[in-house]
Amino acid sequence: MKVNIWSLFNLKIISKFIPVSDCLLCRGPVVQAVNSDYWSNECSDIACSVFNRLDLNLAPGGGLDRLEAAAKISDNKIQPPNSRLICHYCHQRLPLLRQSCRVCAMPVTGVLTDNQEQVCGQCLRHSPMFKKTITAFHYEPPISDFITSMKFNGIYYLSSLLTDYLEQQIRLSYQPENFPQGLVAVPLHPKKLRKRGFNQAQLIAKTLAKSFSIPLLSHLVKRNRDTQAQTSLDALKRQQNLRGAFNVISKPPNFVAVVDDVMTTGTTANELATQLIKQGAERVDVWCIARAYTNN
Repeated sequence: MKVNIWSLFNLKIISKFIPVSDCLLCRGPVVQAVNSDYWSNECSDIACSVFNRLDLNLAPGGGLDRLEAAAKISDNKIQPPNSRLICHYCHQRLPLLRQSCRVCAMPVTGVLTDNQEQVCGQCLRHSPMFKKTITAFHYEPPISDFITSMKFNGIYYLSSLLTDYLEQQIRLSYQPENFPQGLVAVPLHPKKLRKRGFNQAQLIAKTLAKSFSIPLLSHLVKRNRDTQAQTSLDALKRQQNLRGAFNVISKPPNFVAVVDDVMTTGTTANELATQLIKQGAERVDVWCIARAYTNN
């Protein structure tokens, strides 16, 4: 039997589900179960079809049964964000980081259990100064487009969306008693800060500091000079470009997390970690929204 959406209303079925916003990617409705925070992929597909006024099969084992069952299922540790800007259908297709090196977040091969961590060959040969990198995404569309829009077009609400995903990944990566004692956003030179109007790393770090009740050490590190943009440089020139670019003003806590939007070669994070450790930090981790993969 087929019924339209108004029949569903009359049967009080649709009251179990509500549309809360439009998805940034597919422009379809972001739907939420009244008694459930998260959705499975199938649940989102069916519920979105209801709110788009498509027919729903009410026969036993049909759309309604699958919808109610799917609302109880979530097979992914990283859930759609509370901002409700992405529907679950699109969430499942985001370039979420899966299996990566514990140190630099580059992809690793092999099958790992949930409790295993692997270090890539590059980090085994030349270990960076930071110990661990936590990131949510591969740096590819649509995440790369979101980050570009946030940084250069001032679309600030994208920071909240992206940081929500990173926050979930961070919670999965630490025991409650092992969190960093302070956060340091990668600083911009004052000239670049005036031009852009804000520091995207500071925006991300401020949200994370509040979420985890960790001090944001906004004045701990200064950028000494306005360096050339890293995007056009190879790995060696990136190192030369950033050498001596950061100045740590005072002694940092023993355990610090450096926060940035994107890690490409890790040169910026490594230089900043080097300076923090020189001034007394014992451990530095890196938290960033996305990891770009290069051959450099």
